[in-house]
Amino acid sequence: MIEYQTSDLLDINGWDVKKALKLFKNSNPPLYKWLHSPIVYLEKSNFSKKLRTLMPKFYSSAACTHHYLSMAKRNYKAYLSHPKVNVKKYFYVLRPILACMWIEKYKTMPPMEFEKLFEAQDLKSQFRENVRKLLKKKQSGEELDVQDRIKVINEFLIEKINYFEEYTRILKVKRDIDVRPLDNLFKETLF
Repeated sequence: MIEYQTSDLLDINGWDVKKALKLFKNSNPPLYKWLHSPIVYLEKSNFSKKLRTLMPKFYSSAACTHHYLSMAKRNYKAYLSHPKVNVKKYFYVLRPILACMWIEKYKTMPPMEFEKLFEAQDLKSQFRENVRKLLKKKQSGEELDVQDRIKVINEFLIEKINYFEEYTRILKVKRDIDVRPLDNLFKETLF
């Protein structure tokens, strides 16, 4: 693992090529998110571009759904199970649940932008209104405010967590994948 912090504003994380390719083969969501990021500060080689072209072959909606569901469950328990909730922490559960919904609907890697995830879903108006209020608070700098739990949001999240726990039981993770393109990319990158 490569970790480097240049300042309070920028930290750099990554993996060596061999580890990155192993993670890529297994459809590692953090790596796939980085490859989908709309913000790229520096890209010196074609390595990332070539990985992006291989994504459809190696992407596993099952692996990503399991990842996001696990994140949602862990964050719900840690942040939203108390009577008072930090506004920002709602997004730590909303985003992974919306990502699961995206994956189920489109069978593709979900976008990083919360608004794209949110707007792509068919959601009840009362729920939408409450999430939009949270977004406004977050955008206006009130994200660290603490407030009472929002019943409609918490009920939605519990319902979706339960749903995706059942849903993931039927998902199959890709096993027999031809890794020769990754082997070739490894050799090409080194030489």
